[in-house]
Amino acid sequence: MSEIDKARPLTGEKVVDDIIVNEVIDVVPTPLHDDVSIWKYITLNRRAFGFSVYILMLMVGYGFDGLLTGSLVGVPSFKRHFGYYDAKSQVWVISALWQSLWTAMTSLMMVFGALTTGVLHPRFGTKILILVAMCFNAAGIITEQLSKTPADFLGAKIIAGFGFGIMTSTAIMTLPSYAPWRLRGPLGAALNTFILFGGWTAQGVLTGTGQAYPESTKAYQIPFALQYIWVIVPLCGVYWVPESASWHLRRGDETKARESLIRLHGPSRMAIVEAEWKQIMIAHRLEKTGNHQTKIAITEPFKGINLRRTLLASGLLGFQQLVGATFVTSYLTYFYQVAGTPDNLSLSLGEMSFTVQVLGNLFSWFAIDKLGRRYCLVGGLASMTLTLLIIGITWAIRSSASLWCMVAFMTVWAFLYQASIGACGFSLAAEAPGPRLRSLTIGIAQGVAQVCAWAMGFATPYMINPDEGNLGGYVGFVFAGICGAATVWSFFAVPETKGRTLAEMEVMWETQVPPRLWKRHEVNSTAAQLSTIPTLV
Repeated sequence: MSEIDKARPLTGEKVVDDIIVNEVIDVVPTPLHDDVSIWKYITLNRRAFGFSVYILMLMVGYGFDGLLTGSLVGVPSFKRHFGYYDAKSQVWVISALWQSLWTAMTSLMMVFGALTTGVLHPRFGTKILILVAMCFNAAGIITEQLSKTPADFLGAKIIAGFGFGIMTSTAIMTLPSYAPWRLRGPLGAALNTFILFGGWTAQGVLTGTGQAYPESTKAYQIPFALQYIWVIVPLCGVYWVPESASWHLRRGDETKARESLIRLHGPSRMAIVEAEWKQIMIAHRLEKTGNHQTKIAITEPFKGINLRRTLLASGLLGFQQLVGATFVTSYLTYFYQVAGTPDNLSLSLGEMSFTVQVLGNLFSWFAIDKLGRRYCLVGGLASMTLTLLIIGITWAIRSSASLWCMVAFMTVWAFLYQASIGACGFSLAAEAPGPRLRSLTIGIAQGVAQVCAWAMGFATPYMINPDEGNLGGYVGFVFAGICGAATVWSFFAVPETKGRTLAEMEVMWETQVPPRLWKRHEVNSTAAQLSTIPTLV
């Protein structure tokens, strides 16, 4: 008997749920528009697409700050202001302890922000959380501008980190409520694209100011001030973004739930509104059957099949950090410097690397849609493992040619990261939880991710600083080991969700189909009827 055949059949309780679903199957339209071009599809769904882009904009400020924090340590005037002169290496350096604390405390506060979001979102909704996040982010920027000592700058990171935790968790958990079906995968990958856009912008600004004002505080004060843009833009749109219909429905307000759908799709697309309304009502009724309670217990994501889904989301976002997110997005410029490249050239190399990373992430939009999430993730992680081993070997050779070879493979590593787990991690993590537990599950997963980011952010400066570990390219061996473990885990734990409706995914989770066999599993019988419920345009 194959592993697919061993999948657990639907329980009696689930069959009762299916009966509720089947009451409305015959009257729900299925306007999927699979036959139109992608641009026509976006045009047809321009309002939902527009709200999705707004949610994605929440990630830009996080990307801008993350790159800024890591790359500032390579700016001469910043090093003189917050660092000390190391007589042994004859360069200005910032203590590895302070570097670690800045990055680690940002991540630690993001843990609290993410967990806070998971608990408060069901009660207060998306708009309030966005406003709270922007207040913390603005306060963090002001504190950065006024910082005189490394301790002052640490305070800024603590304040902003809590806001970033709320902001990023809100974006990940709410995007599926806005994204049109055919764009679910690419828009999930775009969460990372917008982080990269923020980092790319920061790198460009920092390269310009660092070269124009190498000895002036303007080199870093100008980038600090530009962060206000990513506070003002979300604030300008928060009034118009609708809360999700399911959020209103759980609060017992059907009128506002319908109004939310009309605002999402537009009054001219009432067929879509009615079809989605029926789906939301089905989900709401299913929540009241069997063991589903209206009130969500904080321990629920850790019970039964929900535990596997929580572990999947947490593993994806956690491994994003462990396999090198902090390094490739924040420390490449500084690494190039300590590896031996001149300051001005390292800034240019950092800008080039970020451009390549943006291209890698844009490539993931196509790859996720055509090849599937699982193929991109597992294949990308395996390729990264090989690349990292090559980086470690080239550093061991220690010649002028091997240095440039290492720089080239560092860029390849960055490209592969953004084309695989950097993009697929967000897309798959957003799809892993069910709608009812999405807020809490993503809050937990983001918390795990930031604990991992805290660990790597603390460890990275100690690995590469010339006054500490001074590993240089040997960091490739460190990350290769972690990346190899991630490859094995993803092969067994990550399902292929490409082309699956949300209903089909729910059935395969319930019947415990092994994740690696999802691609060729056929949903049949009662479950097949579930899959006829439309996933809407």
